[in-house]
Amino acid sequence: MLGCDTTLNAAFAYQNSPDKIWGESAPTMLVSILQGPAAFIPNVTFNDLNDNGIFDESDVSLSSAFEVNGFVKGTSEIKGAKSQNAKSFKTYYLSSIGISEPDGVEQYRNNMLGLSKIGEIINACDWQFGEVFNEDCNNINGLFPYSGDPVIPQGWINTVPNDVRMMLNTGPFQLKKNEPIDIVLAFVVGYNTTSSLSSLQNAKKRLIDLSPYFYNNQFDIIDIGDTTHLSPEPVYLFGLKQNFPNPFNSTTQISYAIPYSENPQNVSIKVYNILGQVVETLVNEVQSDGIYNIEFSSGDLPSGVYFISLINAGYTDTIKLNILK
Repeated sequence: MLGCDTTLNAAFAYQNSPDKIWGESAPTMLVSILQGPAAFIPNVTFNDLNDNGIFDESDVSLSSAFEVNGFVKGTSEIKGAKSQNAKSFKTYYLSSIGISEPDGVEQYRNNMLGLSKIGEIINACDWQFGEVFNEDCNNINGLFPYSGDPVIPQGWINTVPNDVRMMLNTGPFQLKKNEPIDIVLAFVVGYNTTSSLSSLQNAKKRLIDLSPYFYNNQFDIIDIGDTTHLSPEPVYLFGLKQNFPNPFNSTTQISYAIPYSENPQNVSIKVYNILGQVVETLVNEVQSDGIYNIEFSSGDLPSGVYFISLINAGYTDTIKLNILK
């Protein structure tokens, strides 16, 4: 069976019946987009003041994308852009007419957009390989088939086994000559001896637990048997990482870095609503250089868009987060 988790930018394959080798508890394979491509979107990520569709010196940045480049280069800020998340999830069945593997540029492009081979959005209400549990099928996004939780079950779930493939898509973005764009994926294997669905839960938990570590360590490649790499001493660069997960319901993890200073200064992290009002102060103290992780609880805050701002030694960084309840 296949599925996706839009809160984790992830797609996964799991077993829902006894496996010939693993029995009742087969492993799960999950892939997640940890770092999507940077995209410049006029009047969304920047004010296109000269109306040329290109972010240049005369324009005003509205957001920034961040690229993790390893300990030597550190994290790069790309002003006027944003990091793309998963934009669609597509499945295709090798033994089924009409929804089999795409053939030709147009069909592949439609699948990359999350559409059928002929360019239509899948309708969860009449999709023959899945079923919707405890939700109105008319309200489910057809660009993300099987976006529900099969453990509960809740939402759109893949219920019919088949010889099936999957595509997790991001974008759009412009790929220019001699200007590389890094897209970083995580491939996670989850396993639990209780059941195959518990293996799926394990894979998601491993992704959530390990993602902040890889962000904080600049995606450094680590040999499991080489513990000398587990405590690196990098030069920390000022920055506020995108909270994870995002959107979130009750709690989310926030990571930020403070650079070295002979005279450490006050660090302020505050949460603002769309009116610019402070609704929560997360940090307000002097901190030395290093990477910090904090948890933000939405509490009684209503669903909506909020902004978290990090201020230290005259530098400011801001991210946008979404609360869904």
